[in-house]
Amino acid sequence: MFFPKLLQGPITLFRDFQPFLNSRKFNYETISLGLERFIIGLSKKVLLADELFMILEDVGMTFNIDTPTAWLVVLVYGLRLYFDFSGYSDMALGVGQMLGVYLPENFNKPYLSRSISEFWNRWHMSLGNWFTNYIYIPLGGNRSGNVFVNLFTIFVISGLWHGNTSLYFLWGVAHGVLVAIERSSIYQKIDFSKSVNKIIGHLFTLFFVFIGWMCFYLPDLDTFKIFVKRLIGVSSDVEQIYFSFQYFLDKKTIMLLIISIVGIVLTNTEFFKNLKNKSNNQPALYLVKVAVLLLLFILSFWGMNVNSYTPFIYFQY
Repeated sequence: MFFPKLLQGPITLFRDFQPFLNSRKFNYETISLGLERFIIGLSKKVLLADELFMILEDVGMTFNIDTPTAWLVVLVYGLRLYFDFSGYSDMALGVGQMLGVYLPENFNKPYLSRSISEFWNRWHMSLGNWFTNYIYIPLGGNRSGNVFVNLFTIFVISGLWHGNTSLYFLWGVAHGVLVAIERSSIYQKIDFSKSVNKIIGHLFTLFFVFIGWMCFYLPDLDTFKIFVKRLIGVSSDVEQIYFSFQYFLDKKTIMLLIISIVGIVLTNTEFFKNLKNKSNNQPALYLVKVAVLLLLFILSFWGMNVNSYTPFIYFQY
């Protein structure tokens, strides 16, 4: 009944949680660091995910849109899903830390991955560990049986876990096939130390993952087919276009996209990591950090009062 992780995780093994039932470190440091993590998660949810959701609401699901707008939907939903879910995880970890309980990390900058396999080692890591421990290893894992079949089975089950529809099934099948390909001997021979291969791998991973998220956004397979046609510029079975790309790409949308993308990339730089470490030791930087966190909390609180209620995406799974 530990409420910070009661609904959507992070999924925690009891053996990892049990020590905190007997002994917890509860002081100013744990409260302040936990509060910092909570505010960052709240900001992701309210200031980014919810604002990106409003762009999707403007577009709607009629798909009377041109091809650039369809690609804008792909980008916006992929970013919205990440900030919504990682924001929830940050809030859960933050509240847990304030209570002296350290829950497992759930995200590790997944959109910086260079392969589908790496992506799944960085995205919803607690669920991945659960599937590994309770399905993949009992099937034989890497040691017995056919490893490709075992991997494929994991992702098919993962798709059906999210929803018993053809879209979720196809999403699981597609990821299972790609992960199995990445485990093949031919793929393993690719030299990813080369910059060109790194860039290609990164772009392909983002492309496939973001297109795959449309299975979560769209209601059924028929709608998905219509949307794919719009992505490649085929206008059959689509009604007349009412609004073009210029209508949706306003200043607010551009600002949100820039903040979202730069934020994802910037937080992985050595400069940001060093700055974060220095902020805990240098009083001036610490005051700046506190001021920024306070501003984010005020803006988030204001955003919750101004905008309509938007539940976390993963509450439906």
